Amino acid sequence: MPQWYTGHPYIKQRLVDIGAFEASPHREGNSVLVNEYLPGQGIMATISLGSHTLLDIYRYVDDADATLSTSTSAAHADAAPTEAQAAASATTQQQEQQQRASSGSRFRAREQSPAFSILQEPRSLLLTRGDAYTSYMHGIAERDADATPHFARVINAALVEAPALRGALVEAGVATQAAPGAAGVGSIAEEEARGGEAKEGEVKREKRVSITVRDVPRVAKGLAGLLRRK
Repeated sequence: MPQWYTGHPYIKQRLVDIGAFEASPHREGNSVLVNEYLPGQGIMATISLGSHTLLDIYRYVDDADATLSTSTSAAHADAAPTEAQAAASATTQQQEQQQRASSGSRFRAREQSPAFSILQEPRSLLLTRGDAYTSYMHGIAERDADATPHFARVINAALVEAPALRGALVEAGVATQAAPGAAGVGSIAEEEARGGEAKEGEVKREKRVSITVRDVPRVAKGLAGLLRRK
């Protein structure tokens, strides 16, 4: 694992401290992916650095009546463990398809519209596990900005603090004006600094870096490992 993950700023230990991988086989992450995405590119992530993003959650067509058995929330990366109700672990759509292939369900259609969305603030952490990890399709739409209708399915609105993002949630009717632990909404300059460029009716996306941490049950080591799996 890379030194920046095991050493300062101690991402590995902080994830262990909040119990992010308590139920996983190795009880810690053993796979770290770092990706950079420009506005308009579809993305999938856990630790969000830079811009906000909307993580859309889709049901598979044959699971349309399924219900989510685990709760999902977002919190700031520098929050205390007792306040962090979400950490980082997610999978890309390609990895999701690989998981489905191993269970004999490689090609599965999903519903056209998301069942719900999770708004990830800059410096936020997201923990995805249980049914949310194995039974739902995760993705992020390719667009340069998020408009009011895009925020209407957000389920973690009560946890969002960035003023520009809260303003969009208020317009979408899924949040009140006051942010948790905040006196109120700041100036436009503050909104741009804390939650993206504020424009009437939309929030512009910026360049974003994501860090995905997973605990992979079985890891093939080198070509020999891949050949043994054939």
